[in-house]
Amino acid sequence: MKTLTIEEFARQIRSKQITAVGVLEQCLERIRTEDPRLNAFIFVMADEARRDARRADEELDAGLDRGPLHGVPISIKDLFDITDTPTTAASHVRDGHVAGSDAVAIARLRRAGAVLIGKTNLHEFAFGTTNEDSAYGPARHPLDPTRSPGGSSGGSAASLAAGMALATLGTDTGGSIRIPAAICGTVGLKPTYGEIPAEGVVPLSRTLDHVGPLTSTVADAWHFFHALRGDTVLRPLAPSAIRQLRFGIPRKYFCDLLDPEVRRSFESSVDALRSAGAPVCAPS
Repeated sequence: MKTLTIEEFARQIRSKQITAVGVLEQCLERIRTEDPRLNAFIFVMADEARRDARRADEELDAGLDRGPLHGVPISIKDLFDITDTPTTAASHVRDGHVAGSDAVAIARLRRAGAVLIGKTNLHEFAFGTTNEDSAYGPARHPLDPTRSPGGSSGGSAASLAAGMALATLGTDTGGSIRIPAAICGTVGLKPTYGEIPAEGVVPLSRTLDHVGPLTSTVADAWHFFHALRGDTVLRPLAPSAIRQLRFGIPRKYFCDLLDPEVRRSFESSVDALRSAGAPVCAPS
C-alpha cells in the first residue's frame, strides 16, 4: 500500500477529494489487518482518533485551517505522555501509569491539528536498536515479519512503512530514529539537542535524548518538524543549489568493511557530487 504523504493529504483534504475521517478509517483498517503480524502498536486510540478526525473535518468546513498537519493521522512512540492514557515505555515496570497531561510535543501536534492514532511498540525503555526486547513482544518488519524493523522506534517505523499512519513521532538517543528509518525505508530526522522539548517523554538519557519525526518524504519531515517546534508560520521548503552545500565524506576506515556493491554505489555517489560541482570534504 502506498501511503499518502502529508503534502498529498493536505492538497486532497482542502480540495474535498478526501476527508480526515475517511483516511483515518483506512489507517485503522490497515492496523486491523496488518498489526497482528507486525505488532507495531501497543494500543490503538480508535475512539479518540475518530473524534479528533471529525473535529478536523468540521474545522476545515468552518474555515479554520491549522496548517500542513491538520487532520493527519500520526502514530506516537509509547514514551510520550498523552493525557489520560498509559505510557508504558514497552515495560511492565510502568503498569498502571496513566499520564496526567500531554508531553510538550503532543500538545504541539494537537495545536497543529494532528490526529493521534495510537501508541507504538519500542525496545523497552528505548534501550536497544532491534525492538526485540519489549514487554509486548517484538515489532516486525513490514516487508519480512521474520526480520527486525530496527529500534528503538521500531513500531513507529513499521506503522508508517505499513500504511497504518501517515507519519510517526519517535525519539533518538543513539540512533533510535535513524536506524529504524533506514531499515524501513522512511525518512528520519534527529533534530539538534533541545530543539524539540522532551518534557513529558520517558527518558533514557536526559542529556542525549532527542525528539523527532519519521515520515515518508523529506518535505513531510520539514512540515512535521516545524509543527513540533510550535511554528505557526511556515516557510515553504525550497531546494538549495548544490554548489551552496558542503558534503562531508567518511574517512576510509568507515568504508573498509562495506559490501563491494555498497562500496561501488557509495563511490559513484561521491563522484556524482563532485561532477555536479558540490564542495566535497573527504579527509584521508
